[in-house]
Amino acid sequence: MERYCPTCNIPGKGRFCLKCGKPLVVGTVATTSGDTALSTAAPDTEPTFVFTQLGTCNCGEAKIKKDGKCKACDAVRIAPCSLCEEGADKIDSDGSCACGNRRLPKPSDHDEIALGPYFASVCDRGIKHSYQQDRHGATVVPVEKGNAAVFVIADGVSGSSKGGEAAEAAVKAAIASAANSLSHGMATENCVVESIRAAQDGVLRLLWKPINEKDQQPCSTILVAIKIGAKLTWGWLGDTRLGWVTDSKCGWLVKDDSWINAQRDFGTPEAAIREALAKDHSLSRAVVRNLGSSQGEPSKLDPHVQSCDVPAGCTFVGCTDGFHVYADSPEQLAAVIRQQKGASALATARALVEFAKAKGGADNITISILTDAA
Repeated sequence: MERYCPTCNIPGKGRFCLKCGKPLVVGTVATTSGDTALSTAAPDTEPTFVFTQLGTCNCGEAKIKKDGKCKACDAVRIAPCSLCEEGADKIDSDGSCACGNRRLPKPSDHDEIALGPYFASVCDRGIKHSYQQDRHGATVVPVEKGNAAVFVIADGVSGSSKGGEAAEAAVKAAIASAANSLSHGMATENCVVESIRAAQDGVLRLLWKPINEKDQQPCSTILVAIKIGAKLTWGWLGDTRLGWVTDSKCGWLVKDDSWINAQRDFGTPEAAIREALAKDHSLSRAVVRNLGSSQGEPSKLDPHVQSCDVPAGCTFVGCTDGFHVYADSPEQLAAVIRQQKGASALATARALVEFAKAKGGADNITISILTDAA
C-alpha cells in the first residue's frame, strides 16, 4: 500500500513524512498537468528532521543504527530546537524552528545512552562552549559469568587540534576492543589495558597537519570501566574521573594526571605550586598524560588500572572535568547523587548534567552512571 505526504507532496514509507515529520496518508504522489495525474519519484536528498526530542523516530522506531540513522526508515537523527526545545514536527524544511530560532544544535550537542534502568550515559555540550569535544560509549557484552557492562568516556584536549575527533576515535576503538576481548574470555584487567591501547592507536591514526607552530597534535583523555558481577575494573589517562557513592560513603577512584598532582609527586613545595599557578592560571587544569603522540606507541602505553569489589547499593559515576570542576570533592558528588535516590540511571545522569549547567556549564559535560544492580 503506497503512502505519501500531502504537505510535501512526496512519497513515503512508514507512518510519517521523512521531510516534515507529519503523518502520511494512503495514496500516490501526483502533479497535475491538465487533467492528468503524473507519478513523481522520491527526492534524492537525504531525509532529515525526523527524530523527536525523546530520541524516537516519527516512524515509530526507537532504535538507531551506528551511522545515526533510524533502523526502520533511514531518517537522520537531529536534536530539538536549542531555544524552545520543540521536536522535529516544528522544524521547517530549511532547518529553522517555528519559534523563529535558526540555530539548531548538532546531533553531538546532546547524546544519551540508556542500557536498562541501572546503566546510562549522557553527553552534553554545556552552555559556554559552541563546540562539543566530549564523547562517550557504552555496551553490554555477554560473558561466561553473565554480562559485562562497559562504558568509555573521552574528553578531547582543548589545546590540541581535532580534540573532538580524537575523543571520538578513542571511544570507538576502546568500545570495539573491550567487546572483542571480553567475548574471547580475556581477563578484565587486560581488557581495560588493551582497550586504552586501542584508543591510543585510534588517535594516532587521525590525519593531522599543523596550522602553525603552536598547533598541537590531537589529544584526548580516556576512562574505561568494566563491571562483571560484583567486581569493577577501570583504567584511565588524564583527568576524566570515576567516583563511587553509597548511602553513607563516597570517594574518587582515580587520581587526575594533572600538572598539580605531578608537581606534588615530584615533591615541589606547595608555595612554589601556588606561585606558578598565579603566573599561569591554565596550569590549574593542565593534564600531563593523555592519549596522543606524547605517549608513544600503543603497545608500550601503560595506563593506570585498578579494580575493586562493588559495595551493595553503590552507584559509580564517570565524569569529565566539565562536571567535577563544580564538584571537586566526593562529598559534593555524593550530595547530588543521593538527591536522585530511586531514580533511574538515565535520570540521575541527566540530573548531574543539569547540576553542572546550573553552575555555569563552562565546559562540555559527560556523565556515565553504573549501579551495583547493573
